[in-house]
Order: sequence, then C-alpha cells, then structure tokens
Amino acid sequence: MWKWMLFTLFLISLLIYPLSAQNNFSLSLDVDGSAGDQAVTSLDVSTNEVIAIQIFGRGVQNTNGITTRFEYDASQVVYEGFDAGSVLPNAHVLSEQGTNPTFVGIGMTSFGSQVTVNSGLVGTIRFRTTAAFSGTEIRLVRGDFVRGGQIETVVLNIRIALQVSDAPSSDFNGDGIVNLADFLLFVSRFGSRQGDGMYETLYDLDSDSVIGISDFLIFVSDFGKRVSSPVSPPVPPPIGSVTMPEVRLLKLAQNYGDVEYLAYSPDGSRIAFVSERGDRDAIYVMNADGSNPIRLTQSYDDVEYLAYSPDGSQIAFVSERRDNDAIYVMNADGSNPIRLTQNYDDVEYLAYSPDGSQIAFVSERGDNDAIYVMNADGSNPIRLTQSYDDIEYLAWSSDGSEVIIFLDLDDNDDDD
Repeated sequence: MWKWMLFTLFLISLLIYPLSAQNNFSLSLDVDGSAGDQAVTSLDVSTNEVIAIQIFGRGVQNTNGITTRFEYDASQVVYEGFDAGSVLPNAHVLSEQGTNPTFVGIGMTSFGSQVTVNSGLVGTIRFRTTAAFSGTEIRLVRGDFVRGGQIETVVLNIRIALQVSDAPSSDFNGDGIVNLADFLLFVSRFGSRQGDGMYETLYDLDSDSVIGISDFLIFVSDFGKRVSSPVSPPVPPPIGSVTMPEVRLLKLAQNYGDVEYLAYSPDGSRIAFVSERGDRDAIYVMNADGSNPIRLTQSYDDVEYLAYSPDGSQIAFVSERRDNDAIYVMNADGSNPIRLTQNYDDVEYLAYSPDGSQIAFVSERGDNDAIYVMNADGSNPIRLTQSYDDIEYLAWSSDGSEVIIFLDLDDNDDDD
C-alpha cells in the first residue's frame, strides 16, 4: 500500500511542479564555505583530520534524483559520511563504496517532490585522512540528474588536493576544529621544554623548543576555527529574510473519476492521463493549464503507464485484454492504435529510449520481474534481466546506452 501512496504522491507532484524545458546542469565543490565558487582547490591537512566538501548544483530545477561519484585513494583518506543539502526536498540518501583504490557513489531521490530552485546545496560529503596520510586528491568524476523520466549525465574531473601541513596545527586531537578538547590537551603540556618528559613537538606551535605563552597566543588566535577551512563559513541569513519559492496548487481537471498515470508531453504543453468513466478506463489529454480536455480512447480495460515518445507524436500505454497485459501505441491525437506485444504478464513502467527507437518495460515471468526492450514498433523484443524481484521504476540514461532500474531490496529502495 505504501508503494502506491508514494507513486500517487509522485504523480500529484507533476501537477504541483510542472516540467519545463530542461536546463544544462553543473556541479561544483567548495571547502571554503562560499556558494560553489571553488576558490580553494587544495588544503593543508594533518593525519586523522576530517575534510568536509560541499557539493553545489546549478541548472537543477525540476529534478527528483541526483547522484554523484567521487574517487579517492583509500590508503590516504576514508569516506566518513554524507549530509543532504537543501536543494532536493525530502531527500532519501543511499551510498555505495568501492574497494581500494576506491570510490563512493552518493544517490539521492525524492518521492513526490521536485527541485523548485535552479541552484543550491546538494549536500556535504566528509572524508578523514588516515594515519598513513602523505598527500592525495579527492575527485568528483560524474554527476547524474533524474529529470522528466530521463537521466542527464555529465562527466567531471573536479579535484580537491590534500597535502601534509608543514606548520603545527592547533587541532591537537584531529577532529577538524580547535575547541575546548584541544585546550585541555595544550594545558597538560604547558610549561614543558624540549628534553622534558611532557614536551611534545605537536604542542610547540612556534617551534622554539618551549611550550609557553607565545604558543598559547597562537592557540587562542585559532580557537573556534575549522582547520581545514581557510576562511570561516558565512553566517546564514535570518529566517525572516529568506524568500521561499512560491508553490501553486492548481486543480486542473474537474469531474473525472479515479485519475491516474499522468504523462507530460515532451514540450510541456499537454498532459495525458487515465480516468475511469463507466466500466472502462479511458485516456484523456488536456492543455497543461487544464483547458480543452479530449478523450482519446473508447474500449480499453485497465489502462496504465502512459509514455510519450520523445518527439511527442505518439503515446504508448498498457491495457489488459483477455487476461494478459499488452502494450499499445497510438498517435498523440488518439488515432491509429496498434498493439505491440502479445504474451506478457503484468506489464508496467514503460520508457522510450531518448532517440525514440526503442521501448523498455517490465513484465513478470514466473516468480521474477524482468526488463525487456523492443523496437518502438514492437519488433525484436529482448529480455535484459533474469533474477530481479520487485522492480519499482526504470529510466534510460541520457545517451540511450543504459537502462537504470530501481529495486525494492528488503523494503529499501535502491538503484541498480
């Protein structure tokens, strides 16, 4: 039941946040607290120190899923965690780590919501230097955005270089910030000289062989600072000064029963949907503002999963005939309907390839869901998968070379 609730929320979100023309998106990194300018591309760090890297996105409006891939040397740094930013509402975060030398992939999705701003903080990823740290770099190599049922990909090579700090650090315990814990460590060594049992070079900040008042003054000047950030993060603006994006809830359709399975035309001017009238489902199309609704079909049962072709000229859909689901395609005005498939059970989740030449879909055979792909005219069907259960959604990559699927694994949504 909760799966259908999430799916319904996603459909409702399409009415609340209509899809617009796609914008090219980009990602940038920051370690100095500024908004995506990457003013600092290298840091002096110590062993066992946490490095926080902010990820900013531009051109992200209308997306509902974002993934990033970072590569790094696991002998030098280890992945510590990720905190979602504010750009993607109600973000659900997944991460996947590789082996040495390794990578980490961060995936975020938002069911029922889309990004309403064009730029913002995607999130903050954290790494910690190892005890063997001698210098390395962390690279952002790829970003994927899910928008309009398709995946937009950009290949990147954004680097943050890390080198061993030459100067002693006031962050004695290596937690990334100079605070009371460091002060207590410093006090325990205060007054000692080189050769004493309590003397340690770590606390001799001015390197004069004495841990004294001059070292204390250096420590005080660093107190409260994050050692991995050359400048302090900006102070957030008061809540009252933040302008929130306007969300408009419009009732576009009147007097339709059991409305479901919405699909925007590629140019965003039309919305196709399914509604039950009498004993049968029917496909309707209307302008994006709700005007001029037209009924396109008359005699199809249990119509589901609408998909516009990329050029907007055709609509594919699923309908049950004689105890089997079948995929049909018709012109966008409802003319010339053609049945494409014959012997598939529980067909769902249609998706056209970006060039419109193929259609991917899910069908249950035996005890497993399987993904199939066929030509747009129904010819040459090919089974792509064998052993996946509970496939929840599929989409093509932007170049048409891959089909991305979302699985329900142990009641958790994952992508494959």
